[in-house]
Parts: sequence; C-alpha cells; structure tokens
Amino acid sequence: MRRVSARLIPFLGLCFFVASLDRTNISVAALTMNEALGLSAQKFGLGVGAFYVTYVLFSVPSNLVLSRLGARIWLAVLLITWGIVSTMMAAVRDGGGLIIARLALGAAEAGLFPGVVFFALRWFPSTHRARFTALFVACGVAAAAIGPLISVPLLRLENVLGLHGWQWLFIIEGLPAVLLGLSCLHFLTDNPAQASWLSREESTWLIEKIEEERQAINEETNLPILGTPILWMLVLSAGVEIGTSCLGYWLPTVLKGMDFTNAMVGLLASCFGLCGMVGMYLWSRRSDRRQERLWHLAIPLLMSGLGLVVAGSVLSHVALALPAMCMAVIGVTSAAPILWAMPEQYLPPRNVAAGIALINSVGNIAGIVSPAAVGTVRDLTGDFHLALIASGAPMVLGALCIPFMALSQSRRLVPRPR
Repeated sequence: MRRVSARLIPFLGLCFFVASLDRTNISVAALTMNEALGLSAQKFGLGVGAFYVTYVLFSVPSNLVLSRLGARIWLAVLLITWGIVSTMMAAVRDGGGLIIARLALGAAEAGLFPGVVFFALRWFPSTHRARFTALFVACGVAAAAIGPLISVPLLRLENVLGLHGWQWLFIIEGLPAVLLGLSCLHFLTDNPAQASWLSREESTWLIEKIEEERQAINEETNLPILGTPILWMLVLSAGVEIGTSCLGYWLPTVLKGMDFTNAMVGLLASCFGLCGMVGMYLWSRRSDRRQERLWHLAIPLLMSGLGLVVAGSVLSHVALALPAMCMAVIGVTSAAPILWAMPEQYLPPRNVAAGIALINSVGNIAGIVSPAAVGTVRDLTGDFHLALIASGAPMVLGALCIPFMALSQSRRLVPRPR
C-alpha cells in the first residue's frame, strides 16, 4: 500500500490542486479583468456561478462514462479539455463570453472529484480509503491557501506580447492541466491487474483484498440507488458543503469585520486551514484503523456546526469567537473524507459510480445556494451573527441524522480485519 500510495496520491493530488486553481483563479483575475472588460459585479457573479450549473449537471454522466472507459482514458480527456478551456478564457471579451467559458469549464471539471473517489475503490481497501481521500482533499485546500500567491504575480505581466496580465494568468495556469492529461495516459493504471509497477504477489494480494470486501458488500446489501442510505448521504453532503462554502467564501470577510488587518486575516485563515488539514488526516487515519465511519462523521459534523453557532453567538468577543471558528474549520475538513469513504458500504456495486456523482452534485447545489444566502442574511441584519448560526444549523441537523443511519445498519457491511 505504501507503493500504491506513493504512485497515485501525488499525481492525483496534483491534478486536484490544478483543478482547484483553475476553478478559483478568476477571483484574482477579476482584480484587473472586470475593469478591462467592463464587467459589473452582477455580470461577474453570473459568470462565476455558471461554473456550478454544468458542474452539477455533468457529474453523474461523467462518472458513468468513467466506469465504462476507465479512469486512465477519461481523466486524461477531462484534464486536457479543461486545460484548453482554461487557457481559452484569455480570449473572453464580455460577460456573455465569460458565462460560456465558465459553463464549459464546469462541464469538464465535473468528473474529476467523483471520478477519483470511484477510482480509489479499485486501488485502496477500506482500511486505507479515508486517508487517501483526506490527502486528496488536502490538495484542494492547499490550492485555496497558496493559489493567490501564485496568481497575483502573474497580473504583473501586463502588455507582455500585447496581452493583459489576467490573460497570462489563465494561459499559464491552464497549461499544466493539459500536460497532466497527457501524463495521465502513461502514469495511471485502471486496476491492479494491469500495474507493471507492482510485483505479481503485490497485485494478487490487492485484487483479492478488494474483491473480498466487494463480495462482503454484495452479500450484505441490496439497496436501490434512491434507497434510504443514499438519501441520508445526500443530506449529509449538503450539510458538509454548506459549512465548507460558508467558511471558504466568508471567513476572511468575517475576520476583517473583527478589526484585524489584512495581514492578520491572511495569517489567521492560513493557521485555521493548517489546523484543519492536520485534523483531517489524523481523524481519517483513526477512522481507517477502527473501520468505523458513521460516528467518525457525526463527531466532526457536530463539532463544526456547534463551532459556527457558537462563533455567531459570541462574534463580538474575539477571544471566544476565534477558537470556535477554528473548531468549525477542523470539523468540516475532517468530515469530508469520512463521507466519501462511505458510499461503497451503502450502495450495490452497479450503482456506486452514479451514487458518488449524485452525492457530489447535491452537495454542490448546496454550495451554490450557501454563499448567496449568507450574503443576503448579512445585508439584511448588518452583521454575520445570524448568518453563521444559520450555516451551522444544517451540520448539527446532519450529525443528528447519524443515529438513524446507525439504527438502519444492523451489522457492519465490511468486517473489521482480525
């Protein structure tokens, strides 16, 4: 498993880092692009949100194609496509062009995250799966943390070869996806049986281990795609994404409203993110080691929800609000990998690919609504007190759903290794 992890995690993590960078670099490009193109805040907002429309619509179809063609070919197609689309955003001339480009980018990127989660089922036994997901998700968190440090300097390439700095930003940051897509054909292997970089004994052990788990699931579950467990996971996915969106889009603004300088806002946000990454990995290891998912999901969900509720209640008291917000960040980042390690335990193999993509789609729908809802509540009330409490409540409710899932699970679907 060390050999498999060393081969796959850095490469797939780099793909997710580039995807996250290409998705969010528009926020930095807007510093000069909006004025150059004459974009109003409303038109820019429509362009940003257009990404998620096709991202939601194409998640399930993309994962179904991947399950048939294999990750090696389909992920290569996705990487090359969104890399080309990202570089072509340099040709945008108005708000309509921006919306079209973002729609295309969302359609191309839609298959990466659910595709990699499905791909992991063929390579990582349940005892390693949450850790893999944690490390993969951490690469997206890292892109959010250091992306501006990469993107802002590119804006200084103004008038180089007659192009604006924001155009160079899209071109330079889009090319790595194309290169990764070409590398994908050489680097990825669809399943252990085709892995020339594993010995025969290693590949045989891994195939037998995963097949043993799959057989156990086949014998103990016969749940339709819209059965109760998948509905629970849709609710939980929405709760996790609401917390992620609230903290991801509004945390710097909330901290700024507490009279911190820009430098302190950046430092605090980075510290919170680092704490979240460490907590996410350690908690995922514990879940893998104990082979337990439900309560390992409930605890960080409850922790994050209560953290936001407490932060919203004591926002004017900095000494109380900061630890609560840090607790919320640690909780929501720790919950995500556990959630994505669960679908195979609750879905029959024929529905796993579609189920993963459906969960991802519903979560992102919540992610579309959450930032706008927080902003609306902030405008109506004049502060973030009620907005933070409202964002924490769905996660608390999600955590309270866990006992019902536990009661519906009469016995473990994947036995704990002896």
